[in-house]
Amino acid sequence: MSTGFEDVSVEERVRDATRAYTDAIEPAPDAWARLRTNIDEPRMRPLPWRRGVVVIGAAIAVAVAIVVLVVVTLPGVDHHRVQTPLRPVPTTTTLAPLVQGPDAASTLLASWGRFHTGYVFVYADGRVIFYPDTAGMWVRPDGRVTAYPDPLGTDPPEEGVVFRHAVFERRLSARGLDLVRAGKLSFGSDLFSGGASNPYRRSKLWAERNAKVWQPSRWAIAVPWFVDATRWLQQLPVPVQDLLDGKQRTCHMHVANAHWMFPWGTEPDERGCFELTAAEFAAFRHIFDPSTSTTDATCDYCNLNTGSFWPSEVDGRPQDLLALPIYPHGEPQEWGG
Repeated sequence: MSTGFEDVSVEERVRDATRAYTDAIEPAPDAWARLRTNIDEPRMRPLPWRRGVVVIGAAIAVAVAIVVLVVVTLPGVDHHRVQTPLRPVPTTTTLAPLVQGPDAASTLLASWGRFHTGYVFVYADGRVIFYPDTAGMWVRPDGRVTAYPDPLGTDPPEEGVVFRHAVFERRLSARGLDLVRAGKLSFGSDLFSGGASNPYRRSKLWAERNAKVWQPSRWAIAVPWFVDATRWLQQLPVPVQDLLDGKQRTCHMHVANAHWMFPWGTEPDERGCFELTAAEFAAFRHIFDPSTSTTDATCDYCNLNTGSFWPSEVDGRPQDLLALPIYPHGEPQEWGG
């Protein structure tokens, strides 16, 4: 019996059977157009490592959002405060006043001191007032210095000079004052040494060739520590009471040297005192020492520049009557050694 496939190969039979099924399928009208579009413009699928970066980035964004939310809701946080930038804008450094003086020129810009070395005050108008505790100066009769510093015992540099331990004054040049204000020039132990680093020897820093002996214009008569000022005044000679009457004030003995090293360290800053002009202080001294001779003086230490003190008594107990110069910033400076 014939099947009709005797002359047809196996491959042809499979092809004919497949065509019989596919020809019966009707595709959508735009199917071929969409297929060609997908072939021409294949979709870019993210690679596995890119998917990981996306996930990590999303996690970081969520974490940042949580931190911001916590900071915003924290109690006591000032949300209007401007935060300090990571790289602050550079500013010019200017030395802040150490002590405001009675006027702008007398404002104290800087100070330095060391026990048994000396101290120095630098003022806004360029004045530098300093006391070399372990060295002195050769001074002419007009008060000008010829050589500094110089240890006691060396030959005088010229005739007519005397060796003095005193408080001295010298004025900075405009350049020197600018360097002080900018914090690029400071005075310390070098000022009291004979080395090449001593700023006293740098002529361009100074407006004056040499220093001179400082002349105080006001003096403080200090009330002894822990003694009532009124009680103390009543026991002084009557001419002294009349001279001091109405001139009482509070002196701040350590306002300029809070950062210095002192052996007494814990003494109070405030101390009762009476303020006198230079002429009134001359009259004050004359009451105790009518003679101008230092050999006849009753003071234990007599110095019209650094200070003087006389022996006195309060309620039968010995108490020093201390006189100290008042510096331009308006306060005396207690010293010892």
